[in-house]
Amino acid sequence: MNSKIDYVDIGDTKLRYLCFGEGKTPLVIIPGLSLVSVIESGAVLMSMFKEYTDKYTFYVIDRRVEIPDEFTIHDMALDELKAVKALGLKGERGTNELYVYGASLGGMIIFNMALMQPNVINKVVIASSTCRLSEKQCEFLKTMIPLALDGKKRELVKYMGDFVYTKEYMTENENALMMFADNMKESDLKHFAEVCNAIKPFDLSSKIKLLPMDIFVVGATDDALFGDEETKLISKIKGCKSYIYKGSCHGLYDLEPDFRPMMFEFFNS
Repeated sequence: MNSKIDYVDIGDTKLRYLCFGEGKTPLVIIPGLSLVSVIESGAVLMSMFKEYTDKYTFYVIDRRVEIPDEFTIHDMALDELKAVKALGLKGERGTNELYVYGASLGGMIIFNMALMQPNVINKVVIASSTCRLSEKQCEFLKTMIPLALDGKKRELVKYMGDFVYTKEYMTENENALMMFADNMKESDLKHFAEVCNAIKPFDLSSKIKLLPMDIFVVGATDDALFGDEETKLISKIKGCKSYIYKGSCHGLYDLEPDFRPMMFEFFNS
């Protein structure tokens, strides 16, 4: 499989990205909130999507390394749009279609991208996310910032993991998760805290019905961050396709074996 890690110049900075696949249609993956860059686990990503690389070329676009003061999700979305343009992913490589996938924070960024430039994205899959973020939900982020800055790696991994995954998953993978925590770098912790600090309350619920793109939203009844209410709200407002996993968690995008086949059934339709 063809793959590369490179940088794209967006003007005031460069964003690192992972590209893999040989397909005609570009598919951009907007990462969710992660303790380390998802590009560091690029081999896992490529394995997860290997069945679809003949039709799609994947672009996993990372966030900027230095997060400025007063940075917001809107600014993250603007970075992603600049990267999409600089990489020539819409209309310049034999296709007028651009597909995008994002989970959690990635989904929030996608909504901001689409509202800024509605005609860039043709189809989008959004998992475990929301079109509005309350102060109560932001308390989850505020709790993690001091853990990261104080270097409390194991406490941070457990706290975040308990919100994202099931108790069974956390117990079964405890040793691996603690090893992952111990290997986190100080720069990882600093960047994670900066990203958390940039995520502020917002409400786009009155605007998303205007978006022209096709949307498929996926949620779970036992999502400890959003429940299934946010997925239902997006589907109701936009009148779009949706699916709710009963008994699953926020991390459904990692744990549910039929999630990716369902996603690509939507993209291929």
